[in-house]
Amino acid sequence: MSLDKIIENLPVEIYQTQQIRDLEQIAINQYLIDETQLMARAAQAAFMHLQMLFTNINAIAVFCGPGNNAGDGYYLAKLAKDAGIAVTIYYLVSPDKLQGAAAWAAAEAKNAKVTMHAFDEHVLLENVDVIVDALFGTGLSKSIMGEYAQAITWINHHFVPVLSLDIPSGVCSDTGAVKDIAVVADFTVTFLGLKSGLFTGDAVDYCGQITYDDLALPAELFLQIEPFAVRLMPEIVADYLMPRAQNSHKGQFGHVVVVGGDFGMAGAVSLVANAVLRVGAGKVTVVTRAEHVAPIVSFRPEVMAISSEHVNWTTLLASADVIVLGSGLGRSDWSQSVYLAATQTDKPLIIDADGLYFLKQYPCKASMILTPHPGEAALLLEQTTQTVQMSRYQALHQLKQQYANADIVLKGAGSLILEDDGIFSVCDRGNAGMATAGMGDILAGMIAGLWAQGFDKFTALELGVLIHAMAGDRVALLQGERGMLATDLLSLLPVFVNPEIEEDDDEDLYH
Repeated sequence: MSLDKIIENLPVEIYQTQQIRDLEQIAINQYLIDETQLMARAAQAAFMHLQMLFTNINAIAVFCGPGNNAGDGYYLAKLAKDAGIAVTIYYLVSPDKLQGAAAWAAAEAKNAKVTMHAFDEHVLLENVDVIVDALFGTGLSKSIMGEYAQAITWINHHFVPVLSLDIPSGVCSDTGAVKDIAVVADFTVTFLGLKSGLFTGDAVDYCGQITYDDLALPAELFLQIEPFAVRLMPEIVADYLMPRAQNSHKGQFGHVVVVGGDFGMAGAVSLVANAVLRVGAGKVTVVTRAEHVAPIVSFRPEVMAISSEHVNWTTLLASADVIVLGSGLGRSDWSQSVYLAATQTDKPLIIDADGLYFLKQYPCKASMILTPHPGEAALLLEQTTQTVQMSRYQALHQLKQQYANADIVLKGAGSLILEDDGIFSVCDRGNAGMATAGMGDILAGMIAGLWAQGFDKFTALELGVLIHAMAGDRVALLQGERGMLATDLLSLLPVFVNPEIEEDDDEDLYH
């Protein structure tokens, strides 16, 4: 199997740590695969990935901690030694103190005459090609201090590629948060099932490239545990965005009304309106400050714009299929007045930015999509942004409970959506270049444009989040991350929402 295939071969399903342990018990109890066999398979898989990820390996250093993750490391060291690779294990708990399968693996490494040393922060690496992190994996249950913190600091300060087993040590396998310190891996090979902490929050800066191995377990095993989350897959774009009938007219593809753009923020509503059109909606009207009408129309003549002073709210909202509220809205008296005017309707609403500030004060009963970033989520939940980021899944669950009539995306690295059935959708695409002004406005417009075309609310949300991230990745591929502008995405959006062109002309865009 090629390296590219290994990297791309991630499953859709994502699990929490306890679910992974439940899967292990099913394997042990129903399929009679004992714990040492599972550990041996994990180590064998990790060693195979090691050989494919790093060519011409002559020497490796393996850092082992107190539990089964260490056992994976010990047995990997044994396999490497058998293959003629020089191996040194640095342990933070004596192998004589290990229990169960980890003790068995340590004994295997000892019998293979693998060199072992207690970790000392003054140890020097010489001619080591790869460091293997087998300190904690999913077994992290307390703060990292003392020698463990020293070992992780030592690993991170050496300019040697790092392969982490299951998840980088120090990253919470359920939340993706790093509380104290964590290994910064170049590659993470994860076993049995994808962990929910791999794809969101802090984890995206620590995991490097993620690869996966199912340990040759039968597919039927995984059907016995409902996943905690699923990855948003690019295949859904072609599943939903079918070619249009030639006998079509603009009235069939929805009318979006965008409300916002206080003084100094006309660009926000302009970005929303442009994104609405670029994903295929039929019409868009912007309601904004009078001073902003002419600049918006001159930039994009296809956009209809009207001042809030002259709009007939009843007539306009009656004609709308979706209303986007909040982009560039501000928090002035004008902002409050247009918020209240725009929400006196049962039409579908997308609320973003300062619209969320007013939503906290003036709740809406209409069907809604909310698009908060972590700071806005913290405002809605009356928490700190740090609290939200430390447990993004929990924060989104709390938001969903608080706004039962809304579908919500918690934006950020590894954006999250929560389905009505309680399963999360995780977007593992996107990049740091998208951390720039206007990206949220583009996303709000995309979701609105898709929703207005007749897709159901949740489908519009998933498609919008996924295509937004994919377009951002394409821009990064073409020109790099630093210096990316929100407007850079606009010209690419038609390519992504017409996947029949994509499949014919540029298949690599999806990968």
